[in-house]
Amino acid sequence: MRTMLIVHRYLGVVVGLVMALWCLSGFVMIYRGYPAVTAAQRLRGLEPLQLNAASPESSLGEAPLADFRIEMLAGRPLLRLYDDGGGRMIDLSAAAPVERAGPKTAAAQAAAYAAGQGVRSPAQPPRLIYQDQWTVEGAGSRGPVYRVAFADPARTVVYVASRTGEVVQATDRQSRLWAWLGAVPHWLYPHALRRHGQLWTQVVIWTSTAGVFLTATGLYVGIMRLRRTRDRRWSPYQGWRFWHHMAGLVFGLFTLTWVASGLLTMNPWGLLESSAGEQMQAPLAGHIAPADAAAFLRAAPGAVRPGPPSGRPLRRPARYARPGAPASVPRPSSRAAPTGSWSAARWRPR
Repeated sequence: MRTMLIVHRYLGVVVGLVMALWCLSGFVMIYRGYPAVTAAQRLRGLEPLQLNAASPESSLGEAPLADFRIEMLAGRPLLRLYDDGGGRMIDLSAAAPVERAGPKTAAAQAAAYAAGQGVRSPAQPPRLIYQDQWTVEGAGSRGPVYRVAFADPARTVVYVASRTGEVVQATDRQSRLWAWLGAVPHWLYPHALRRHGQLWTQVVIWTSTAGVFLTATGLYVGIMRLRRTRDRRWSPYQGWRFWHHMAGLVFGLFTLTWVASGLLTMNPWGLLESSAGEQMQAPLAGHIAPADAAAFLRAAPGAVRPGPPSGRPLRRPARYARPGAPASVPRPSSRAAPTGSWSAARWRPR
């Protein structure tokens, strides 16, 4: 018992500080999470579609599609195709494939996104980076990004993927501050550690394991020392040690479940590995026939009527609820399509 008390005491000095940091930063994360581009923000940052000079149907090919999306890329209509072999981009104005986005395209994309959020200040030239504090997640598969900083009062920074030309991250001074107070300490997410994925995983797993051990030993010692004394107290301790004993027994179980559940989210040592989800995805994924995709595209405003689109831009994506049944756009017919312009068109079977 004495050895366990000594281990619990000195382990608590170090791990207890980390657990207190996790707890306090968790309160911040209830209200402010890690910076991320939401679907609504991304939609506001897209240019209205201009499909008059585009021929999207001729670029669909013959292979079934898993997903496709049309949007503007630096003033040009771009078709993003996704199939079993991955994704590819096609410039619809030139019917030519697009390999990657250059600095000028990145600057235009960042300016359009910023304008959609109400930022119209001048921007610094795009700077190509591999990753930083706010783009470390997914950097291995996404590749380098262009960092575009704006001179607005909020110090907005927009990140554009060099491979796809998509806005993948955006931060401002306030979101960065709250992240440093919340998500970064809570996830142990400093860039110096997080950029080493395997090391970061092991640090989180073993720190959480130490927290489980600390809490479990504290509960064990607390229960073993729980007894009725002559002065009708249930603890042999006095002063702040008495309150530590009582509070530890009351909140220890909650703390144990909290830190243990955090440990399990990291899938330590492959304990929660399963292929059940992957086996279920294949029959549920579905595919889009090119003919159905062409019918969807013909219903897009601007793709049916010649001439520039008119009316108020429609800031909503278009999707199919099921293959062959458009939910957000009318079926192709002899009647004129509604006027207006889209900022994105997308169809994904479900």
